[in-house]
Amino acid sequence: MKKILIFILLFWSIPVFSQDEIQSNDDLKEPFIRIFNSQKKKIDKGRFLSVSPDYLELNILKGSDTVQVSLKDISYIITKRSTGHSMLIGAAAGMVVGSTLVALTYDPDQGGLFNISKGDMILMVGPVFGLGGTIVGAIVSEFNKSALYRIDGSAEKMKDFKNGVSLSNKPQE
Repeated sequence: MKKILIFILLFWSIPVFSQDEIQSNDDLKEPFIRIFNSQKKKIDKGRFLSVSPDYLELNILKGSDTVQVSLKDISYIITKRSTGHSMLIGAAAGMVVGSTLVALTYDPDQGGLFNISKGDMILMVGPVFGLGGTIVGAIVSEFNKSALYRIDGSAEKMKDFKNGVSLSNKPQE
């Protein structure tokens, strides 16, 4: 039991120390955006880099490549990632934590009603923790403040988007 509590305490304390480093970093990451056309079909996604001086093109970072999206193709832009992304990350984290917890603490020699090996126990507990992580990811995504910017091919609305994203990306003092 002592090992389990230390393990849980360790994983709860890691984000506490990482938050200060992220907030004090002057070189914040550009916000993640998803770009949609008038048929509500996603055209592209990536990190916002810049808008051309005449506001006719949007430049995004997709992996290590820069992609240009024409203003006439853009109907609206949504900031942040989708709910599915948060759920997938939560599921992966939950499975890793559950499997690691079993690998560190389970002792098959203690006996009991069932004779289950450590590998079998990992295969049973990992998905349960993964389901828990999925639920946590869904809850977290509900509190995720994503913004929708209607562009509809307008250079003026693109300018408003650029100003809105630039203001929300500045570090808080």
